[in-house]
Amino acid sequence: MSAHRADGELREPPAGDRKLTLALPASVVRQLRARTAAEDTTIRALVLDALARAGYRVDDDEIRDRRRR
Repeated sequence: MSAHRADGELREPPAGDRKLTLALPASVVRQLRARTAAEDTTIRALVLDALARAGYRVDDDEIRDRRRR
């Protein structure tokens, strides 16, 4: 999301992660949890992959599982 400066110019927000909280149907959350367990990944990785497949620009290195192993 871009923001306007006082002079009206657009500025990009600083890089980095932003937190997003969603309310999803319980059945969807159960499916996400089951898939993360089956694929040994995270919900974050699944969501970023789905967004990339939907046409959003998501770098491949952002999709990777960032859990410490």
